Amino acid sequence: MSRTPSKASVGPLVALTRAEAITRLLAGLPICKLGVRVGVAENASTPVEVLAVLAKDNGERVRRRVAGNVNTPVEVLAVLVNDEGWGVREGVAGNASTPVEVLVALAKDKEQGVRVGVAGNASTPVKVLTALAKDRSGHVRVYLADNASTPVEVLATLAKDKDGNVRADVAENASTPIETLIALAEDKNYEVRRGVARNVSTPIETLIALAEDKNYEVRRGVARNVSTPVKVLTALAKDKNQDVRVRVAENASTPVEVLSDFLTTTKVLDLRRGVARNASTPVEVLAALAKDQDEYVRGGVAWNASTPVEALVALAKDEDQAVRVGVAGNASTPVEVLVALAKDQDRVVRVVVAGNASTPVELLVLVVEAARDEVLVALAPDTVEEVLASLVESRNSSVRAALAARPYEPALPVLAGDKVVSVRAAVAEQPLTPLGVLKVLAADDNVKVRKAVHKNRSATDEIKAVAALIGVK
Repeated sequence: MSRTPSKASVGPLVALTRAEAITRLLAGLPICKLGVRVGVAENASTPVEVLAVLAKDNGERVRRRVAGNVNTPVEVLAVLVNDEGWGVREGVAGNASTPVEVLVALAKDKEQGVRVGVAGNASTPVKVLTALAKDRSGHVRVYLADNASTPVEVLATLAKDKDGNVRADVAENASTPIETLIALAEDKNYEVRRGVARNVSTPIETLIALAEDKNYEVRRGVARNVSTPVKVLTALAKDKNQDVRVRVAENASTPVEVLSDFLTTTKVLDLRRGVARNASTPVEVLAALAKDQDEYVRGGVAWNASTPVEALVALAKDEDQAVRVGVAGNASTPVEVLVALAKDQDRVVRVVVAGNASTPVELLVLVVEAARDEVLVALAPDTVEEVLASLVESRNSSVRAALAARPYEPALPVLAGDKVVSVRAAVAEQPLTPLGVLKVLAADDNVKVRKAVHKNRSATDEIKAVAALIGVK
């Protein structure tokens, strides 16, 4: 199927680059809207002259996005580094294009958030990273522990940090020395052992040992690790904990015969959903799952980059909005299908079409100009994540609830505090919601939210007990 739209399918089009498209849109859009300016400021395709103008915007959110944009000119960053808003300085601190001398200065900023940006920046000089290992802020040391550019000797030091969160991030850092990973595999803190279990650099012998850890979250970490040996994944496919088995079902390294066994020997719904999301699932199996009665199974197939075109064409007409959203965001979706979804009655579907990297810029311009709504916030983003991020503050509670149901973790803590019950409930039943957030929602005033937490397979027994104590009926 052709990857470029025909004139018959989308009408007369003008050949434009993404930068030219944004310039054209800026000329005719209500740039007074804060959401529009934020979208333009963070877009990797925005012309540098436009970024220079937005760097002087009255809105701190706008300046912060400019500060974090890798295409922002050095001379503009040099001005923003002195911005009174620490969030703007944090954007500069985390920008890979920020000059070394600026990063050196920001490493001494009084605001913790700014130093966090420097600690997590892969461009930060080794000397500065080494100095930040002694920072009084645990958050700074956590970002340092997560930075792939952090020297191995610094990681070895952070592996002995008193803060368990720091040790956990060292454990998950692919640059951490093997001998350090082996030592951390015996840490008393299960979150640290889980980090080792997730690390693709962890030695096979250590993964084999962790596959028998008494804590199911550690075993789940091994189950999701693409470096885990086939024999270990095969064994974990029979783990007593369902969450562990689901991670095996989602693992791209899991052998086809194990995936087939999940579908033929069990009726557990979450396992079918896991197989539907797995990029290694055979196309004939994905084609069959595309007709599954469960909308989450069909949704998993819709997002799967390995799904055959014929199945995507069918799923684009699915009655469930979340399924169509998956097709709209799938980079493998044919242009002809994106053209059809660009006219979908659901606003979220149209927004995700705008965020699909496969969407031709000519079609994108038509989508934006025709919709004149929240699609404007995205303004030709290069990734679906950027589109989703723009929807967190949507005035439409249905949009926010749909966002909470998607696998986009950054939005969940924010949406957990939403005033609308349906949005909080959607966060409460999302398996990816952080445990700390679930713990708060377990004590929510609304029984619908507490009930959703109680049913969430990711919630710990302690969290479920809190929800049950207050009441889930």
